[in-house]
Amino acid sequence: MREMQEVVESFDYLIRTQFSFDVDDWALSCILDGLGEQQVNINAYFHSKTNDGTHLVKMVLGSSETDTPQELQTLRKILRGYGIRFKERQVIQVVKLPAGKSGQLNDLFGALWCELQVESMYLGENTNVFLDTSDIERAIDILSDPVLLVCEKNC
Repeated sequence: MREMQEVVESFDYLIRTQFSFDVDDWALSCILDGLGEQQVNINAYFHSKTNDGTHLVKMVLGSSETDTPQELQTLRKILRGYGIRFKERQVIQVVKLPAGKSGQLNDLFGALWCELQVESMYLGENTNVFLDTSDIERAIDILSDPVLLVCEKNC
């Protein structure tokens, strides 16, 4: 059962391209260096190091408003140059969340987890939140409702 909770007046979002890949320390440093040399901005970045030393990386390139085909191609070229397998996936960039307001991440996650899989959720520039979900169209429908229904939980 879902409880009703009013969360946001409007849901502003962009669809962005996320790259995800697994690398070691050396390769990650080279990739980040290569993007810097090509003056490609990383708008959102998430990484976690596993127990075996592998870095699980997700990143979105460009400005807070958009990326260019050239920026995306630059990263593809760098990754292929090092023989790194990667995935590209469309993600939701939630824009215009007010800074300093508590509970916003739970508003987003809480509305989605009972209906679809939230693969990852991370922050980018300008307090933008990036959502990688199993069904991007359904996530947009859920978050676009003026009265956001948050999944029931027992905390």
